[in-house]
Amino acid sequence: MRKSIELAGEERDRTGSSPMKSLMVGWLILGIQTAGVFAEETVSLGSLLDEMIDSEGLAKWPQPAYRQLQASSYNRASQVRGGPGWFADSDGVGFIRTEQRDGRTEWVLMEYDGPGCVTRIWTPFFYYDFHERTGPNVRVYLDGADQPVIDCPLIELVQGKQFVSEPFAAYTARAGDLYLPIPFASGCKVTMLAKPFYNIINYRAYPTGTRVETFTMEAFESTGPKRETIGHRLLHPTPPTDEIIQTAIRELVPGGEMTIFVPEGSAAIRYLEIRLRSKQKENAVHLRSTVFTARFDDELTVWCPVGDFFGSADSVHPFKTFAREVSDDGTMISRWVMPYEKSAELKLINFGTEPVEAHVRVAAGPWKWDDRSMHFHANWRSDDVVPGTPFQDWNFIEITGQGVLVGDQWSVLNPNGGWWGEGDEKVYVDDDFRSDFPSHFGTGTEDYYGWAGGRVPTRDDEFSHPFLANIRVGGLDGGTRGFNICTRQRGLDAVPFGSRLRFDIEASFGVGIRNPWNLLAYSAVTWWYARPGATHNRPPLPEAAARWVTTLADLEQRSKEIRDEQTYRVEGAIEMEDLKPTVQSEGLGGHRQVPHSRFHPDRFSGGAHYFVPSRRVGDFVEFTIPEQYKPRRVILHLVRSFDFGIVQLSVNGRKVGQPIDLYEPDPATITKVDLGQVTPVGSAIKLRVELVGKNPDSQGTGTYFGLDCLELQEP
Repeated sequence: MRKSIELAGEERDRTGSSPMKSLMVGWLILGIQTAGVFAEETVSLGSLLDEMIDSEGLAKWPQPAYRQLQASSYNRASQVRGGPGWFADSDGVGFIRTEQRDGRTEWVLMEYDGPGCVTRIWTPFFYYDFHERTGPNVRVYLDGADQPVIDCPLIELVQGKQFVSEPFAAYTARAGDLYLPIPFASGCKVTMLAKPFYNIINYRAYPTGTRVETFTMEAFESTGPKRETIGHRLLHPTPPTDEIIQTAIRELVPGGEMTIFVPEGSAAIRYLEIRLRSKQKENAVHLRSTVFTARFDDELTVWCPVGDFFGSADSVHPFKTFAREVSDDGTMISRWVMPYEKSAELKLINFGTEPVEAHVRVAAGPWKWDDRSMHFHANWRSDDVVPGTPFQDWNFIEITGQGVLVGDQWSVLNPNGGWWGEGDEKVYVDDDFRSDFPSHFGTGTEDYYGWAGGRVPTRDDEFSHPFLANIRVGGLDGGTRGFNICTRQRGLDAVPFGSRLRFDIEASFGVGIRNPWNLLAYSAVTWWYARPGATHNRPPLPEAAARWVTTLADLEQRSKEIRDEQTYRVEGAIEMEDLKPTVQSEGLGGHRQVPHSRFHPDRFSGGAHYFVPSRRVGDFVEFTIPEQYKPRRVILHLVRSFDFGIVQLSVNGRKVGQPIDLYEPDPATITKVDLGQVTPVGSAIKLRVELVGKNPDSQGTGTYFGLDCLELQEP
């Protein structure tokens, strides 16, 4: 999440139409009448709680139909797709407007006129200052009421520290997520009593005429027993009620396949369990090369490597959500409901070069197919290597047809160790394509997946929630280096589309790794339901499945090649970051450092320098340049920066010139120091850099220094 904050402007309708007019167009696209069509049905807190565990309901076109919308604090500089502010950071202070109420200013985060329901609210566990953990109150006004039905600290509300408890509100990692439905009959407004910080609100907009029972605290209290039952079901999904119709153990030879028996006629698969075993103990290549496919009513709707389907492309990663689960022993469980009208064909296919032992259990039972029934889809986008700049909207999937988006998963291989996910999600639904602006515009990758930044994540930030899981956080070197895997299941916040949907997330690296040679490898899975005939842009990729998952070594090699091609270099110079000191003061730990993007890394030869975090006068490093047999003119390129000290240079044991002050308020300037003609001693040239003082204006310790490169020229 962004650390820099910018002021936000007011919200506006980018289509030039009123919000209600845009919604009316949306209803028509969804094929919905807009007046009194569901007057006989009532949406209530109780019915919505039931819907949270209704897996079969997700497999049917919603009734009453709704549009899933989103309000967030995204940076309002993002106005024109592909324009100057399209990838703007600082998404923490966007809001619609301010208004006065009872002599106080309130900031409006979300408002909607008409029947609907708030389905999810997210915010981090801090408010501007990382140590401020309470923040201002959020107020939820329903149906035009003068008094809010909810008035409490937003941070405490989403973490389950107010009247809502887990799993309807829960802490994840430096954030909280509220999943308690808040229905309203004629309108909703959400405000804050101080300038907003990062926030996301998902809500349903029902058609005009939909009967909705508005949320009250009395209604909340009356649903106590139901909430206890529903909460337990969300945290502990029940075993399949259908009979297990097949338990099979089969060896899949290379190129072999296994058909999973399911009943003919109208039915639904409600439970699928897979466990794979391979003799290749040194890696888990079979998780990628064994592919799960499903064909329902002669349509291929599922094509996905088993490991990717279960968040385990590189190795087994245990986690548990309401729809999927992976245990320590490698058992992988899917509870997605997969209905069909006449026929189904499920297969496991081995695209690898070694045999794979597959253990499979499946449960299915009757299903009444009708004009609301939809087929289950799971589609995979394979490893895609992306540079740190320029930014781009990375596409998960684009769908044409009628359906509902119900979940996704993003796997990111990061060789850099820093933060990798500044990118905002952008979901375009139906009428959004006219305005070319998404109805879901987020605030950051970790925010979309229900947690928050504030510091570089570690393995301690992994979690599982019924609707969210941070399945894996790198872990190599303690940070995000390695595989990072996030997933989100949508329940009440599922996104229906009448004719078209596009789902992107910005490939937006953290500020410390934004350059052309820092690379990430992305892959993704998207889960959705659709009426027969829907199409998409994610075809089967057998060749990609047959390849091993992209590795850190792969990315590092490609990164080196790009860096060598694109990085500014002083011709013929020795890069100091490629050397190791032969002698240094005790406890001093210099290292290669790639400068932060704001330090103008293009000024550094080789795109890096040797950084020395010295702290006391007398700290030194000494480098030996061997195999020097004749005099050389020695030129050292030193780095100047805002927290650097004063150093003395020596060559072959003799001081050269006066001390050099490396403090520079503009961070990252390079100064060349001509050390004159040097005669090697013992076929070597020894260079020593010693800290001798500090400029009083130098920040922090003010004693660091950096060495960029060394030129050895003919005299």
